[in-house]
Parts: sequence; C-alpha cells; structure tokens
Amino acid sequence: MTIPTPFSIGFPLTLTPFKSRTEQQLDTAKSYFAVAFKPGYPLQASELNEIQEIFYIQKSLTDDLLKLSTGWTTGTVPWVGATPMLKDMITCESRPNGLVYIDEGWYYIKDPQINGGIGVWAYNDTNMSFYPPHNEETESPTYGLIVNTITVECTNSQTSENITDPYLQDQSNFNVIGGPCGAARISLLIEGIGTQAPQNSILVPMFKGPRIISGSIRQINFINDDFSQFDPSVSSFVSSTKKINSTLLVNNNSTAWIIAGTGTDQVKAEYAACLLRAEVKRSDANYYQLLSRKAQLEQTLIELQEDYQYQKGLLKAGEPPYEQNCGGYFQYPCGEYAEPYISPDVWNSPNCVECRRIDAELSGTLYREYVRRTDPIQSELANINAAIAEINKIYDRDIATCKRKYDEGLYNETERERILKKYGSGTNR
Repeated sequence: MTIPTPFSIGFPLTLTPFKSRTEQQLDTAKSYFAVAFKPGYPLQASELNEIQEIFYIQKSLTDDLLKLSTGWTTGTVPWVGATPMLKDMITCESRPNGLVYIDEGWYYIKDPQINGGIGVWAYNDTNMSFYPPHNEETESPTYGLIVNTITVECTNSQTSENITDPYLQDQSNFNVIGGPCGAARISLLIEGIGTQAPQNSILVPMFKGPRIISGSIRQINFINDDFSQFDPSVSSFVSSTKKINSTLLVNNNSTAWIIAGTGTDQVKAEYAACLLRAEVKRSDANYYQLLSRKAQLEQTLIELQEDYQYQKGLLKAGEPPYEQNCGGYFQYPCGEYAEPYISPDVWNSPNCVECRRIDAELSGTLYREYVRRTDPIQSELANINAAIAEINKIYDRDIATCKRKYDEGLYNETERERILKKYGSGTNR
C-alpha cells in the first residue's frame, strides 16, 4: 500500500473494530471528500469514523499549504481556482513552445462553479504534460484543471448502471453476504489540464501562459500573480526527470487538454501517449538544442559570405580600404572593371599587369581568410546535420511503431492490462 505524502500508513481508525476505509481510499486516490447518507440505508460505524478522518485529512493539507506558502513570493494562497500544494509542481521546459508539466500531488480546488464554492483537496495521481497550442509571444491564455464531482454508490452487485465501489460494503456484518451497503461517497476527480473543459466537467483556473517575455524568458504566471520563469539560453530541459504517463489530446475546438487514459478515450489516449513519448525521447536527445545551434551556424555563414562578397566588391572597385590598388575606373584604370574602357596596350602594360597581380594576391588573401573562418563552422554544421538526421530516423521509426500499433488495434484495455501486469502502473512504454 502506498499512501501519498504527507500521510503514511497507520490511520488511527483503520484498525478493528473501527474499520475506517479512508487509508485504503487514499492509496487508490479516490479523492472522496464527503460521506453521503441516504434514507432507508443502514448506518455503518466505519462511515462515522471515515467522516472524522476525512475532516483531519483536509485540515492537515490546508495547514501544510499555509505552512509551505513561504515558497510563494506574491499574492494570496490559496486562490479561487486550483492551487498546487507546492509551487514547483507546475514546471515547463525552457525552450519556447516546449512541454508544460503538472505533477502528481495534492491540489486545492475552490470555485463557485463546483461544490457551491466549498474548498476541497483532491489528489492528482497522474503526472500530466502538454504542448501549449497558443502563440507564446503574443498570447497568455488561462489554463486550469479540468475537474468533476461524482457520486460513487456502494454496490454488492457485479453489474450496475451507476459508478460504484464494492469496498463501501459493511465488512463487519457477516450475516449478509458481502455486507450491506450504506452511504455513498462524493469524489472530486481531476481529469486533466486545459483552457476549457469538455461537457459535464468544470475548468478551475490555475495559471496563465506560458509566455515568452523579452524574447528569451519563458514565464508561467499563477492566478495569484506569482510566477515561475525559464531562460531558454541558459536553462536545461526538465523532460528527462519527469514521468510521462498521461496524454495530450486536442478536441474539436483545437483546445489542448489532458486525459488520464481511461474510459471511452482509452485507445485514443494510448496512441497519443505513444506519440508524446516519441517526442520527449527526441527532446531528451538534445534535438531542439541541435536545431538552435544549427540555425546560429547557418546565420553566421550567411554573414561571413556577405562580408566576403562585400570586400571583394570594394577591391574590384578600388574603394577604401583598397583605393591605392588598381581597381578604380579612372585614377588606376587597370583593374577588372576597367578592361572594356582602356586600350589593349594600356591593359597589357607592365604597370597594369603588376597591379592586377597584386590585386589577385590580395583577393586570394581575402578568400583564404574566408575559408579559414568558415571551414570549422562547415565541419560543425555537417556533424550537427548528421546527428539531427540520426535522431529523426529514430523518431520516425518510433512514430511509425505508434501508428502501426494504432492501426492494428493494439491500444485496447487487454493490451493495457498486460503491460500493467508485467511492468506495474508507474511504467512508461
């Protein structure tokens, strides 16, 4: 059993005869925050005990947030919307339009649209990530958690039209097979991240951006006006330290949002997760750093070529700093440009021949200097192009594998269960 921090195994009312199930519910991240009693159903002692532990869980988390709020440098914590327990639970890659990460952990959800504005802690059990679809130089849309409040019914049946949890049966009553059912539970589920929620879900705001500031700083602004920022010129990628087990989907309105890979979107989610892992793998291979360096080298080559051609033009025309050479039209009519305007005798005179020899030597010096400066750049550029080609070869192969699995129908629940059984729920494939 794994209990999410800051809690641990050993809740006081879990033991017999109290039989609270709160500890087990934390282990499975069900995010039950209320016990819903119904007329005509028996009252369980365990349900009364769970009410107490749920209260102390919620209170402990709020106390921790206020204690840890020193990590926030400005604004109110918590705010109306979705507040992460820690500021660094929301991070991003340094490169423009790179991944944004929403970490597993506790989030405080308080919004008038949901639960009547009552603030509730919910646990996100999936490390989520997405590529922002907006223009980061001009736009700063509000992103939030996509949440939904659901009622989970107790059941002692194998089939039910409702969302059910068989562990809500009273395990202490052995006179009834499986134990009788009592109260339902109210759960606050975190379904994803995005700029708008799908039907029947609610978007609670968390941050704006990311946005590129002053051409170099990539900044995320939280709803309370605090921020985190990354400088693409000096900061390293963070993708290699993140577990990617969620997926990026784009709905019909081109709004990015994450889905955790369950329910009717299973096949689509698994396919998107495969594509995302291929992209992260390419990013971790320094693909975007190589592209940036390639662009810098190509721009340097263009500038060196332009300077070389400019110096050659000055030499041929006898312009400064070459005005004492023979390139001029009138004062020294012996240069390349002067040939159509002078007689063959003057063109072939010893003075003109010598003048052109000196110019040719100087032209050669210019060319050798151009080669000296560009050869190392050309060599580095060739190595970078080879590295990019190899990375893209692997990337194309990975993408083709994702598509093949999708076309062959391998992204289904049976395949998922097989993988989870073999590797465990935390494994990325």
